[in-house]
Amino acid sequence: MKKLLCIALSAIITVSAFAAVPAGSFAASSAKKAVSLKKKSATLKIKTENGKKTYGSTTIKLKKAKGVSVKKVTYKSSSKKVATVSKKGKVTAKKEGKAKITVKVKYKYKKKAKTKSLTFKVTVKDVIKHYVGPYPPIPDEEPTEPFSDPAATPLNTLPEVESKTGCFTDAAFLKKLSDFSNKLYVMTAENVDGNYSMSPISVYMALSMLYSVGDEGVKDDIESLVGMNSEEFAKTGELFVSLLNKYSYMGKTVRTLNLTNSVWLDDGEKVNSEALASLAKDFYCSAFQTPFKNNNAAANNALRKFIKHQTNGLIDQNFELDPTTLFALVNTLYFKDVWDLDREELSTEKKNFKTPEGDKKCEFLIGKYIPGQVAENDVASYFYTTTSGKYKVKFILPKDGHTLDEAMTAENLNAVNNQTDFKDTEGLTEHKTRCIFPSFKIESETPLKDILAKNGALPHAFTSYFSPLSDKELCVSEIKHKVVLDVSKTGVEGAAVTIIASKANSIAPTKQIVYHDFLIDKGFGFIVTDPSDVVLFEGKVTNP
Repeated sequence: MKKLLCIALSAIITVSAFAAVPAGSFAASSAKKAVSLKKKSATLKIKTENGKKTYGSTTIKLKKAKGVSVKKVTYKSSSKKVATVSKKGKVTAKKEGKAKITVKVKYKYKKKAKTKSLTFKVTVKDVIKHYVGPYPPIPDEEPTEPFSDPAATPLNTLPEVESKTGCFTDAAFLKKLSDFSNKLYVMTAENVDGNYSMSPISVYMALSMLYSVGDEGVKDDIESLVGMNSEEFAKTGELFVSLLNKYSYMGKTVRTLNLTNSVWLDDGEKVNSEALASLAKDFYCSAFQTPFKNNNAAANNALRKFIKHQTNGLIDQNFELDPTTLFALVNTLYFKDVWDLDREELSTEKKNFKTPEGDKKCEFLIGKYIPGQVAENDVASYFYTTTSGKYKVKFILPKDGHTLDEAMTAENLNAVNNQTDFKDTEGLTEHKTRCIFPSFKIESETPLKDILAKNGALPHAFTSYFSPLSDKELCVSEIKHKVVLDVSKTGVEGAAVTIIASKANSIAPTKQIVYHDFLIDKGFGFIVTDPSDVVLFEGKVTNP
């Protein structure tokens, strides 16, 4: 009997539980899912390819339950500057940012008219707009982690920059930069017999940073070496942005020009936040603190890792900066481009190449035909080939009876670099020329400090100067420059690094002491002053 009573009570409780649910709750739950969005968000990209922008888009789609009849759908964007939406729900990217699309749906469900408001979130990213700082060139579309190392503490934040490749059009500035580049090449290559390469733009960027943190003496030295004034150096940031480039084709990055500036300060130095902010603003210069003095091996290893990271592994070297280093200004450059987007490789053939030791069988690359014909002057002939991104490789061939050094003077290099008319048409004749050239790979280190000192450049920087980056008297202790360049049948890849390191100028130069006698043996004058050189007495003595 007790068992039957328990069963009866259980049944009563169960019925009561169902009775406690408000009428219409199940219908409300079903109605809630009657209309929804198949996707609630999307990320759209704006891409720049060959100077043309493409704007990503997507279409908002509804998900409806059985028995739902949609009568009308309206769409509204919270920010038309970021993303617009059509009457049919197509969302199109306009500008980097975030927007919400409000979707209002009028529908019938179980013979009842309903209205529902849904939200679709949109994030728009400009793939050309990116952070210029401690991260490497990306070989493909996979995300890459930023540079980090326990011995390198980041000190500042860089502004975002929108790459505007080729936007720098100041002809007078570019001519001066070309003049400096060729002057520097001749200066550094003067005593090099074999293969040699350098990166003038990397050196220019490092010198520009030194210019910004140097005193008047250093500024005068750099203006004299580079041939520019303060107004022109102020354009370096604009030049920096104009050089950046990244282009993807068929899902893979085929073209990259990645440039970074950074300053590495000893962790014992007092940080001048204003100076670092100025470097970030004007030169997109990252700042790191590292233990040059207290743990020199760790500091150099962090710098090595950073440079390897920025140059896509082409430069992997310990530059062994001295423990006395107070700060180092570092520029890195990485460049890669293919010859042709639709051809994986250039055609090749074996040919003889004349070397100082005799003929050598080499692999020659057969370039594409370009409008124009070979130009020449008294000492050399020259023409060029281009990569898929219109980067030029210019070739200078000495004429018979002339040496390569004669062809590679600063004057002749300027003439070659400034040549624009290669006479592609003459009357009804059209000219096209291709370059056939050997593949080559060069790895060069340039002892820039010794070379510049030998040529009388940067005397103040090498002896004594003051900088907002340190409260000490300084001198440039090292200038290191390394280049790796590979010109192959697939394209051109190269990297460069320039390091300008400064230390405290605490050790006075050794002086030679010479002793003299000053014999007062006839009439004399005199002046008596206080410690501030205020004259207390003056006179003369003719007969003591």
